[in-house]
Amino acid sequence: MSMNAFFYGLKSIFYATFELLPPLGDIANWGFIGIMSILFLYWMSVLTKDAKDAKK
Repeated sequence: MSMNAFFYGLKSIFYATFELLPPLGDIANWGFIGIMSILFLYWMSVLTKDAKDAKK
């Protein structure tokens, strides 16, 4: 197997992957927004628990 065949195969894999991204664009954005919102709410709950413990 030559290096050219390897890199052409790699190119075809990347091209196939990138062709799937445009239809999934909005879904990916909403997914990231949802994940970041959940992590933000979790972090706020950790901070409130810590503040309650500090008052005691």
